[in-house]
Amino acid sequence: MGDGRPWDSGVIAARVDSALGGFPPEHPEARRWFIASLGGEPAGLVVSSRHEGAVEIGYWVAPEHWGRGLAGRMVAMAIPVVWDAYGPVSLSARVEPGNLASVRILARHGFRADGVTPEGLAVYRLDHHSPARS
Repeated sequence: MGDGRPWDSGVIAARVDSALGGFPPEHPEARRWFIASLGGEPAGLVVSSRHEGAVEIGYWVAPEHWGRGLAGRMVAMAIPVVWDAYGPVSLSARVEPGNLASVRILARHGFRADGVTPEGLAVYRLDHHSPARS
């Protein structure tokens, strides 16, 4: 998530505190975490959080698993799970423009560029248009 660099312990602690809020999916501060594992060990996660007009997803892969295609598989699996949890909403993701691996993953899964945040992060969006849900 973010700039593609490993998280320090402070960032991890803040993310865990946020995720443990326990709000229902329709609540404006709802968040859900999905853990990816390889060989029974945690290897990455996908975070979803409700924002006005969309549910934002972010993903993180442990550095020792980079370059193995795990992030792409996580995003592919997360999209229908997030729609099941939150309903027929648009998805968004923010990416450091230089994080080309994440840009490619989002594009491969149907996300389209949708502007830039004031902090300079590229915003990508996927509208809910799955044939199974139309």
